[in-house]
Amino acid sequence: MGSKSRLTGFRRPDGSMGIRNHVIILPVDDLSNAAAEAVAKVVPGTLALPHAFGRLQFGEDLELTFRTLIGTGLNANVAAVVVIGIEPKWTERVASGIA
Repeated sequence: MGSKSRLTGFRRPDGSMGIRNHVIILPVDDLSNAAAEAVAKVVPGTLALPHAFGRLQFGEDLELTFRTLIGTGLNANVAAVVVIGIEPKWTERVASGIA
């Protein structure tokens, strides 16, 4: 290649590295997608991440969804997360997993 490339990033307080600084609005279930998108529409600099999962999932399928949502919130490129859900225990589980 020959040319020098430069990548500008930053170190987070926990030691992880990030190159983006997203504030995401994370719905826990598909019924919360509209609320997440509405928040992101009126709060500059936020990004809603709607998905089709949550309701009518059980067992390992539901566990996979929880792990995926928590992992998304823990990504080094995410600065902050607002978790929205209709089921308080599920919402608390995801929020606690990210915190």
